[in-house]
Amino acid sequence: MQTISLLGSALGLAFVSGVNLYAAVLTVGLSLRFNLIQLPDHLQGLQVLNDPFILIAAAALYAIEFLVDKIPWLDSAWDSVHTFIRPVGAALIGLSATSSVSPSVGVLAVLAYGGIGLSSHTTKAGARLVVNQSPEPVTNGIVSVFEDILVVIGAWIAMTHPIVTFMVVLLFLVALAVFLPKVLRLVRLQLAAVGHLAKSLVRRDVVDGTVLNGRIPKVFHQHLTGGPAGPDAPLVVRCFSSKGVGVGKHLSGCLCVDNGRVQTIFRRRFRTVKSERPLTEVRDIRVTRKLLFDRIRLEFDDHAEEYLCPKGQISAVRAAAEMGPTVPV
Repeated sequence: MQTISLLGSALGLAFVSGVNLYAAVLTVGLSLRFNLIQLPDHLQGLQVLNDPFILIAAAALYAIEFLVDKIPWLDSAWDSVHTFIRPVGAALIGLSATSSVSPSVGVLAVLAYGGIGLSSHTTKAGARLVVNQSPEPVTNGIVSVFEDILVVIGAWIAMTHPIVTFMVVLLFLVALAVFLPKVLRLVRLQLAAVGHLAKSLVRRDVVDGTVLNGRIPKVFHQHLTGGPAGPDAPLVVRCFSSKGVGVGKHLSGCLCVDNGRVQTIFRRRFRTVKSERPLTEVRDIRVTRKLLFDRIRLEFDDHAEEYLCPKGQISAVRAAAEMGPTVPV
């Protein structure tokens, strides 16, 4: 039972650290500082979080995250950076909690804690991407406050009710296994957005077949050959599927618009999904510029489709829109 209690506390702290590392450190550290909780003997390693320098650093970083986390899309950029920070922090906190175990068990435990932290982090980052699709900023702030409360309560429960925490983490892992493909697509979307945004700041956007050809994954080349929508066409842009596309959200692919047709190609699991419609069926092409993406909306007679294009391709996106019925950019 003591082993399960130890794992419950460590895994619970790793989980909440993946959501908000600095809030988790502050919750445990301040609880120890003001004697709000008494650590059992097997968790005495967590006393390191009581150190004043750690508390000051955690408080300063939490204050920054508290503000950034309320701003749509800027929070996703912050999450991208913390993809490499929160799992490591979760692993270190778990290592402190299990300092009393043997070194061989400790190594395996650290890997598990880092994995739990990465899992909760990716789930949080993916959920924020979904929330950021909303045009109003209120929902983002509400979700951020809810996450902060969840971390504080979760860290407290992990210290005081480790068995309950152990069961909750197990249920989370089961749910994650079911929804893992969607979570991974969201994370890939997030990383691609930040990467393209960084490139767009240092590289001029050129509508050129050679340049765009280099941005198209080789897996799509064979499906773009044999016609005016081939890989040498200048109006091929990288994109991710969104609302109304019919292949699932956040799949990586390409959108090609030429004088005769609209062609989309997406990679779903181990197969390529391709669709093609005459350009005459498009009633309108609307482009909306966002912080991390440019959104293309194709309106047909029977439905509408939306695609998210990473930054750095706005010239190609504009040119594609000009080939439609209107020029909304």
